[in-house]
Amino acid sequence: LWHHYFDHVDGLVFVMDSTDRSRLNTAKAELKGIFQHETMKHVPFVVMANKQDRTDAFRTNEIEEKLELKQWSSSMYHV
Repeated sequence: LWHHYFDHVDGLVFVMDSTDRSRLNTAKAELKGIFQHETMKHVPFVVMANKQDRTDAFRTNEIEEKLELKQWSSSMYHV
């Protein structure tokens, strides 16, 4: 149902739990699904990784790697 919200989007904030390792693949699939839509291909986005104060949290470079963000050459992002 995400595609109903894509008209006139200037940016996206994607919030994830950086300690929830079991749902990381789900987060990755959702993010990729959003950016497969034609109107979202060049929309800049921010990944907000909450719970960074916890010792078991993925660090920002790990999140970037696990979500495979570097492979998205056409997108501008920040974690």
